[in-house]
Amino acid sequence: MKKLDFSSIDKMQAREIFSIAKIAVAEKERFNKIQDFVPNPSQLEFFKNTKIYDEILLSWANRTGKTWAVGAIIYYHLTGNYPDWWPGRKFDRPVRVMIMGLTRNALRESAQRILLDEYQTGEYGSGVIPKHVYEKCEFKWSKDDNYCVDFIRVPYKSGGKSYVLFTTQQVDWKSIQGTEFDICWADEQLEGVIQEKGAPPRHYSQFLRATATNLDDRLIILSATPENGRLPIFDYFEQTNKRKRLIHYATLYDAHYSVEKADSIRDSYPEYEWDYRVYGRPRIGTGLVYRFTRELLFCKPFEIPKHWRRLGAFDFGRKASKTAVVWITKDPASGIYYFYDTDWKRESDPIDIVPMVKKRDQDAGFCIPYAWPKDGAQCERSTGNQVAKIYADLGVRMLGECAYMVGQDGKKSDSVEAGVSLIQGLMDAGLLRIFDTPENQVFNEELSFYCRDENNKIKKSLTRDPHHLDAARYGMVMFERFAYSSGKSYHGQIVPMTIKIQKGIFHGN
Repeated sequence: MKKLDFSSIDKMQAREIFSIAKIAVAEKERFNKIQDFVPNPSQLEFFKNTKIYDEILLSWANRTGKTWAVGAIIYYHLTGNYPDWWPGRKFDRPVRVMIMGLTRNALRESAQRILLDEYQTGEYGSGVIPKHVYEKCEFKWSKDDNYCVDFIRVPYKSGGKSYVLFTTQQVDWKSIQGTEFDICWADEQLEGVIQEKGAPPRHYSQFLRATATNLDDRLIILSATPENGRLPIFDYFEQTNKRKRLIHYATLYDAHYSVEKADSIRDSYPEYEWDYRVYGRPRIGTGLVYRFTRELLFCKPFEIPKHWRRLGAFDFGRKASKTAVVWITKDPASGIYYFYDTDWKRESDPIDIVPMVKKRDQDAGFCIPYAWPKDGAQCERSTGNQVAKIYADLGVRMLGECAYMVGQDGKKSDSVEAGVSLIQGLMDAGLLRIFDTPENQVFNEELSFYCRDENNKIKKSLTRDPHHLDAARYGMVMFERFAYSSGKSYHGQIVPMTIKIQKGIFHGN
């Protein structure tokens, strides 16, 4: 190879050459971003999931790259130019794509911008679709001259052209009925109501119809930061066909940012917006019942020392509902409470629940006392016995009274708000942790949908119930009075937030 001779180039020429080279590099970076695209962990997981699931709802925090990630998928499928590292679904032919936004302007500011002109400077080809591909595309621009695109035809690498239709929720669906698509993408959430139990929101149902011909190879993607709360589409995805439908959550900490940078971005938002802007969780009603940060609340499991006190707590199920049990312990040195285990069964009798209770007793080395709600004093129809007494007769160490707190006036109370305040205060003080185990992920789910209505009253979902959170609340209000360790009684201990101490009597003693 011939060696280049720069000896005759003066400083002025060298500056010009460097400047030209710098411009060329900047041009490449600006107009061919997809070539050097490296996905962050959430984006890569999303790409992998497209090979497994037909319908994916991305519930991602702000600034995590969700729109860019979907734009990359659209580009790869439109052109067939898949990178060597691509782990997701592939098409070996031109595809037809429908992209939907809430309005034309919203569509232009999101999906269209990412695909064509990321900086909105009029320099088309600076988005996911690189300039050299953009220049070969055919465009139909909107007649109203608002820089919105109606559709694009994109050359496919092996011949033919892919097609992209840009539309909105205001479209007259009759105008595109009968049109077949391989891929549908809605950027930001679809509004709408579920017409009947198990049915999809009305706009999403159009996606299902549009891709019905390609059932074996269709791909439907919804991408959103869930700032509008838990819309019906979440329930639809979670209640139907989980083999084909997936909700993919991603937090700000799953993006490319360092922890320090993510913390800085988080702190720039008001705390009441953290749920959806930082952690990608939909807010329900006027807000969640519990303010929490998952990273601070969940902790790595560890072996519980024998001298630590323990207490279990029930939430009894009815008919098709769950019976849930939560186990709680406390570090006597730090004062931190831990929800260390949980279990549940649906449509079960006490005899079905007792074995899982006995297992935890055996692990602890003694009979753990169990708190329970006031409906445990109700009589079962078949036997006429109180539900709590049935468990006691089966050998479970049930407390003699239902869960209650004692006010400054000495009166007992089973107030939900009082129990919630106790738990929230411990969370805020850093004195409550949850073991990060597969079984305990149910807490993360329930914390995310347990909410208040417009009147700030605690409400429960029509399709869900926070059984484990309720059980935990019953346990927490009784813990200081009745938690045991190695058979030693701790009656008479000082109870936080109460004045008068009540003694309990165990069933089965």
